[in-house]
Amino acid sequence: MTVPTRIWQSFKGDLTTIKTNQLEFVEELLTEVQNGYGFHVAPSDITLHTTEHAEALITSPDLPLAEIAAQLSRCAVPRTPLVVKRKLHFVRVQALLPAM
Repeated sequence: MTVPTRIWQSFKGDLTTIKTNQLEFVEELLTEVQNGYGFHVAPSDITLHTTEHAEALITSPDLPLAEIAAQLSRCAVPRTPLVVKRKLHFVRVQALLPAM
């Protein structure tokens, strides 16, 4: 199976497309997603899903897109876009109180 020439993607209901003809690896797809939505996070902090509640696709940066072409094929139409999610990282700050 080949990668669709255009992938529809959705982030919080915002639907856009990515042309894949110049993309070879998952890392390039993640970078396009990052740039398309203006994310200020690393591509490794983005997960891709075939549906809103599906597990994340295996998105090892050096994985050829052709290896996930079957999952991406459903995202060639706007009614079944690739669902984009950002990983949230929380930093816990603990106040240091002087001992009494």
